Amino acid sequence: MNIPDNKMPDQYIAMYDNFLSDELYDECYEYAISTYNSNNMVFKTNKVWENNIVFDSSPILIHTLNDQNKNLSEKITAYIQYKTGLSCKFKHLHFYYFTPMSHIAWHNDVEHDGGITIYLNKKWNENTGGAFMYKNNDFINAIYPSSNSANIVVGDIPHCVSPTTKNSDIRITIQCFFDFF
Repeated sequence: MNIPDNKMPDQYIAMYDNFLSDELYDECYEYAISTYNSNNMVFKTNKVWENNIVFDSSPILIHTLNDQNKNLSEKITAYIQYKTGLSCKFKHLHFYYFTPMSHIAWHNDVEHDGGITIYLNKKWNENTGGAFMYKNNDFINAIYPSSNSANIVVGDIPHCVSPTTKNSDIRITIQCFFDFF
């Protein structure tokens, strides 16, 4: 979605299929899997979030890209800008690992102008939960993760992630928040 800065709507959700290039998707997927399987202590959990967002969720593991991963972080943010046309300042880039029985309760990302989620799982079974849900007037819409898809939420739109089931795979995403200049 390429919108001139002076015509940016206050609120919108944009969805993309085949978001990252095949090469960058593979690099991100391999990085996510190797990080998840590493012996390094590279995660924090959703317990650092506000209680109303964590609610009764099982742990969500969070890996934040830092100076050691600067090259990958720069590739991802440059690609997001290229693909979306967003003129913004990107904040931290995270890999989220949703464990079985985890979720994110209804909330608005009021501390950011927007956020983007990129889905990394190669396959996802809709029967195992993990849907991104958002409210649109009196309706609730749901989007299940699909390989290399993405969604952008801009503005004060209530949204959540439905609980994953006790037998679900680890739901893996890249999460990046941003503010407009």
